[in-house]
Amino acid sequence: MEVVGADLCGFNPRTANYYKNKTTHERLLSYNGIVNSNYPTEVIEIMNGF
Repeated sequence: MEVVGADLCGFNPRTANYYKNKTTHERLLSYNGIVNSNYPTEVIEIMNGF
């Protein structure tokens, strides 16, 4: 979880450019949206619950 979060937030220099200037939804779509198109929406719903 920490590694994925670091990647999506741009803290990993190897993946930072890939996610740069994207919204949270776009980052999640890039990360796993190809496999599961509901992934970004589901994750954002969980995040909003915190």
